[in-house]
Amino acid sequence: ATTFNANVALNVIEAPSGGTVSGPTGIVAASGVAVFNGLSANRAGAYRFTVTGVGLLPDTSGVIVVSAGAPSAVTATSGTGQSANINSLVPNPIVVRVADGADNPVPNAVVTFAVATGGGALTGAVDTTDANGLATLGSWTLGATVGAQSIT
Repeated sequence: ATTFNANVALNVIEAPSGGTVSGPTGIVAASGVAVFNGLSANRAGAYRFTVTGVGLLPDTSGVIVVSAGAPSAVTATSGTGQSANINSLVPNPIVVRVADGADNPVPNAVVTFAVATGGGALTGAVDTTDANGLATLGSWTLGATVGAQSIT
C-alpha cells in the first residue's frame, strides 16, 4: 500500500476588500486528503482558495461566503452636529451604520429611529440596512424647544 504525503499550502486568491485568512496554511495531506482546521476570516464576504503542493496541480475551491455576525454596534456616519431653526427640517439626512463585533457591516438589520430630546417629528423612522450596513432616516423636523435636540 502506498500512502500519499505532501506538504500543501493554502492561498487566498479572492477575498473582500480588507479580507485576510489566518490559521494553518501549510499542512500535511494524508491519503490524499488535506483538512484545514482552525481557519478564520477577518471580514465577511466571498472567499476563494487555491491549494498547491510540490508535484501537484493547483486546485481552486468554489466561493465560500462568510456572513456578518449579529449586530453589536450602531454608529452615526452622517448628519450629526447639524443646526436648524425650531419646527423646521434638519438639512442633511441622518445615516447610521450597523456592524457586528468584527466591524463587518450587517445587511438587512431593521433600524428604528426615535426622538430622544426636544420634541419634533420623524418620517421614515424605520429602515432596513443595505449591503453596506447603512440605514437612513427619512426626515427629522425639530421640535419647538430652543437648544440641543437629539434622536436615538
